[in-house]
Amino acid sequence: MKIQLAVLMLASVYLLAETKPTKVNLTSSTLPTAAIVKQLADQCPNVGITRNEQADYSLEVAGGDRTNPHGNRLFEFTLFDRKGDVIFTTRTRQLHNAIKDLCSYINK
Repeated sequence: MKIQLAVLMLASVYLLAETKPTKVNLTSSTLPTAAIVKQLADQCPNVGITRNEQADYSLEVAGGDRTNPHGNRLFEFTLFDRKGDVIFTTRTRQLHNAIKDLCSYINK
């Protein structure tokens, strides 16, 4: 039993080590890139921002200013696949919620 458990644990470590991080090309943003990178690192460590156009996804980020009639901040994220098709959008009042939504979609 102990041997089987050890083999299972080693296999799990190997599979986790082989997981390729997901790369997202930040194509445009009205927010500082550092703010997005920090939130991603905290909430979604397997996703990284790059300027490489060959990334897994492309991302447009808008918001942070007081854009709605009530004076609340809105953050809008639009995620594209490699073909350029929109595959996910979210609009939230807080940056960390937009990042959480993005991570949930990418990691589904």
